[in-house]
Amino acid sequence: MAEDYVFLLRSMAKTSSIPISVSRSFEAPAEIIYSAWLEPEIAEKFFFATADGKMIRAEIDPRVGGEFVMTDRRKSGDVEHGGRFLELNPPHKIVFEFGVPADNPERTIVAIEINPKGSGCEVSLNHEMSPEWADYAEKTRMGWSTMLDRLAEATGE
Repeated sequence: MAEDYVFLLRSMAKTSSIPISVSRSFEAPAEIIYSAWLEPEIAEKFFFATADGKMIRAEIDPRVGGEFVMTDRRKSGDVEHGGRFLELNPPHKIVFEFGVPADNPERTIVAIEINPKGSGCEVSLNHEMSPEWADYAEKTRMGWSTMLDRLAEATGE
């Protein structure tokens, strides 16, 4: 499995992916923030959830090689986000493949690093986006930032 992850990163580097990075401080400890990404009852409140949508499907198999599917019902229709976990290092790191099958069958890589800071933590999210989606880079950055804000709400901040 680790070999697959290294291969994907090298492949993406060769295709000159577009790095999207966001970060946020949390008052909650690293363990709470880490767990939120893997527990469907919490993740459905922030993980690809939109303000005007309703999360109708939140399935997470929280293990390396496990898949996740999050479906948000929006005015424009249902949007399914999915992926597969490549690395889980509690409570410090989550790496997954990510995609929106209706838009593109290919997946990109998202890495979340959670660093304890006092009684809270700092989260850094890095998304290696495919060059074909360059026009959506800023919208993607804003989406991840909003997701981290909703993560704070979902964990009681």
